[in-house]
Amino acid sequence: MKPLSLFLVPLLLAGVSAVPAADTGFLERFALADDRAAVLQELIPGTDDFYYFHALHLQHQGKKAELLTLLKEWEDRFQGGNGRREEIRNRQALLDYGTDPSASLAYLRGKLGVGFNHQRITPDARPDLPTKLDPALVSHGAFLADALANTDALGNFTPHGLVTLLREGGTELTTARRRDLLSRMHRPDFPKLVGIIHDDLGTKESGGFGEFPIHGKLTLAQLEELLRLRPALLQNTNFVNAWAVRLRPAFGEDAVRSAGVREAWLDRLETFTAKLAPSFNSLKAHVLYHRLIHDQQQGKVSEARLLAYLQLPRPVGYVRPEFRDSEAFRQPVDLNADFGPLTACPPVSNDEMLVRSLLLGLLAKADSAEKWAPYVESGWLAALHAEARLLSGAPDAARWVSLLNPQAYQVLKDRVDLDFDPAARRSWDAADEVAIDVHLKNVPKLLVKVYEINTENVHRTTGAQVNTD
Repeated sequence: MKPLSLFLVPLLLAGVSAVPAADTGFLERFALADDRAAVLQELIPGTDDFYYFHALHLQHQGKKAELLTLLKEWEDRFQGGNGRREEIRNRQALLDYGTDPSASLAYLRGKLGVGFNHQRITPDARPDLPTKLDPALVSHGAFLADALANTDALGNFTPHGLVTLLREGGTELTTARRRDLLSRMHRPDFPKLVGIIHDDLGTKESGGFGEFPIHGKLTLAQLEELLRLRPALLQNTNFVNAWAVRLRPAFGEDAVRSAGVREAWLDRLETFTAKLAPSFNSLKAHVLYHRLIHDQQQGKVSEARLLAYLQLPRPVGYVRPEFRDSEAFRQPVDLNADFGPLTACPPVSNDEMLVRSLLLGLLAKADSAEKWAPYVESGWLAALHAEARLLSGAPDAARWVSLLNPQAYQVLKDRVDLDFDPAARRSWDAADEVAIDVHLKNVPKLLVKVYEINTENVHRTTGAQVNTD
């Protein structure tokens, strides 16, 4: 029994630990009774305790056949795993070792998962196995063929493997493989990428441009190449947005503080949006509006640009009714559309103040407003033209006063204006003298208060850099 003792201790301990807490009075009576069969009469037949203690008693008596019958009945009544039943079986396997050691050892090997599959190491024996790999089996071509075998996808390729696949080419890209490849790509720096995207967009499985993240990572040159292959993409919102994002200033260029950088950016956006269909009227109006603001801040106004803006179908109050009823208004502008992610500019919301300001400057020296008449309501335009001429000191004031009703003329005459010049300088160096141009009307006396900001207190309070607010 000594060789088996290594297995006996842990197995018996495991069995004892599996016995649930029971009535200690019954355990004591059972253990100390001269007639244990009489004590067992206290147990309720059919319970787990009934089977366990009866099985234990049969083991003590060495009645193996009756024990096996009881175990079968126990298992039929309480199916599934049962730690107490396993304990009885483990004990019986150990008890049988004296009479049938091979069966006990087989039971223990199966229970403990013991395997004796080690090979004997013979010193100086010649190996009967290959000592080197067959180059044909470990070549790149062999691995590639294995990765593509029995599958119509590229799931067997790592990200690095996909890069190699694209670099080397030569692999047939079925529709499923092509789509799998595009869904996993995260870099656009592959010369054949545009062709792959073009082929995918032509399949019935394609969800259109923007379906895969790689679509939004194409360079501007790649977008131009793809547009040459598929001109209809200029109607796709995702494609237009991807193109507009690529027009942003280069890294290190500050469009907020540099008027030149901002103007070049707006020029690129204006040139691009001019090619778009009427379905993108909202984006066109957004870009033109902010370009007009930029021009005004630089002290210049483009009549052609303002006219192009007014020709867009904007649902505002000063639009000429006949223009509102025209074909152009089938696709009206949404002035509240947010294109901040593309242009870093806020929504237009209300453009009347800007249009009024620009027209006042253009009409101040104009005898006729006919070029604006097709798009602007006649009464609104006439009153604005009269106001522009009167404020500019036109010599024939009576002509322009006649365009206003007496009440409107009196309001204009008495109105007090105090407006900052739109083209005023917005930043100064520390040593510069600050001068701000203000347009005044009916302001005989102006009090200017200058405040010094306690930057230290502002920083301590907000925890942020002191900004222009």
